[in-house]
Amino acid sequence: MQRLQRFLSMHPKDPLAPEAGLNLVNAYLGIEDYERTSAIGRELAAVYTDRKYADAFLYAAAVADWYRGRDDEAQKILWPISSSTWKDEAGVERHSPNRDLAFYILAQIHHARKEFADAARFYSAVETVFADAHDTLLALRERSIALPEVTTARPGAKVEVALSHRNVARAEVLVYPVDLMTLYLREKTLANVAGIELAGISPTLRRTVEFQQDAQLRMREERVELALADPGAYLVIARGDEQHATGLVLVSDLEMEVREDADAGRLRIQVQRHSDARFVRGADVKVVGSSSRSIVAGKTDPRGSFQADGVAGTSTVIARLGEREYAFFRGQNALGPRDDKPRAPSSGQQLDAQSYFKNVGDQNVFSQNERANRLQEEIQRDRKGVQVRQVK
Repeated sequence: MQRLQRFLSMHPKDPLAPEAGLNLVNAYLGIEDYERTSAIGRELAAVYTDRKYADAFLYAAAVADWYRGRDDEAQKILWPISSSTWKDEAGVERHSPNRDLAFYILAQIHHARKEFADAARFYSAVETVFADAHDTLLALRERSIALPEVTTARPGAKVEVALSHRNVARAEVLVYPVDLMTLYLREKTLANVAGIELAGISPTLRRTVEFQQDAQLRMREERVELALADPGAYLVIARGDEQHATGLVLVSDLEMEVREDADAGRLRIQVQRHSDARFVRGADVKVVGSSSRSIVAGKTDPRGSFQADGVAGTSTVIARLGEREYAFFRGQNALGPRDDKPRAPSSGQQLDAQSYFKNVGDQNVFSQNERANRLQEEIQRDRKGVQVRQVK
């Protein structure tokens, strides 16, 4: 680099000087000295004004500015490079050889700033040149809507769902009351509820939501209020521009706390009311493990507790009280022992109702056996007395 600098300082008018300048700029780019590259690129562009060389020097300076995070300075150079033309020696109007790369960098600058409309405009100019530009443009133009898997609300409170959307102008929202326990046990997942046959069933609620146009090309979230006063489980379907999203809304005073013992594949479930924090006895509980072959089911005891053993994979827990109140839990941890680790023995298997009467039953059996033994002894004594009298 010192030789190139010495040559340029001693022979600035030499026909090879512009080529030496390009080599110098590339050398500084190669060692990632972007500050020096930016400065030299601008200096040489002012000296060698022939468009072929000046354009290259300025482009190198813009790239260096971009790598330094000085996007505004880079844009000031890249925009003229991407839009201007000049005539070559033959008089033919030409674009800069760096035009496509300038478009691509400008697209990335706007993309990083989340200025998606401008980013898409520049990506579209080079989508046939750079595969990444094409793929990114497809992603930006993708239409989608989404709902949370489960939204909970308390009876009497405002019910809202977060409807996420991109490149969709409007969506129709339909709400259906469902039996969550039956629905989940049939589907084993809530991911496929969009395919549930609802033909002939009228929705409890139907409304259309209009989205702001500035939401195009990026995911935005709209809070959609639903007039759901009664407790229960509701299937929410949002559809717009051939896109579908589904989710569940639970309006319930129930809440559930779940403690997971991952190695043992055990869940300790506590169900209570939110309004007064009282434990709920007799709630139906169903536990599904993503890798389990069977469903663990039971009822909460007087403490509102239920223990589920033998759960494998990630867990889903549904608690129901009566016909309309639900609580829902989705585990994030994989349950069950590893192949190299034996299953931990249960330290507190929950007792069923019969277990609490075991002592009474055992005592009754003991008393019956005791009476039977005494009867046999009496019979034996009577037989011996009869035999003695017969001998006499």
